[in-house]
Amino acid sequence: MERIKLSIENTVTIGENVNDKTISYFEVFFDTTDQNIRVKNSNMVLKLIIKGEYSQEDGSGALKGLNSIFQWAKEKTSSANYRLVSVDIFDQDAETPNRSYKFPDMFVVDYHENYIVGNDSKISFELILNQKNGAGFDNMESILKKV
Repeated sequence: MERIKLSIENTVTIGENVNDKTISYFEVFFDTTDQNIRVKNSNMVLKLIIKGEYSQEDGSGALKGLNSIFQWAKEKTSSANYRLVSVDIFDQDAETPNRSYKFPDMFVVDYHENYIVGNDSKISFELILNQKNGAGFDNMESILKKV
């Protein structure tokens, strides 16, 4: 199984350990702000969706990370809103990512936590991020490494 590592500037890193499978889903896409768009270059936004789940017994440190994301999500000061977000995708047990992304000036649009009660109580989460208007896609990095 692959591993996804999420790093948020001045906040947290989740998925650093080879055995940490906290993040199970990552999506990056460019979306138009208006479905009747006529000028693409001024009406696009970069969006990220990150999902996962953890158990307090898993020992991955994800709880501390999600608490930090929660604090960032409710932050209202403009200087703290926009952060560099990095995502690395690893093959199973690999130390070097086969795909790396760097997204500057990202901010939280939505953050959800869901508590699943049962034998191994878990918390699932979903983080939705957008890039600051005018940040420019030219500053985004995507590096696909030969596998």
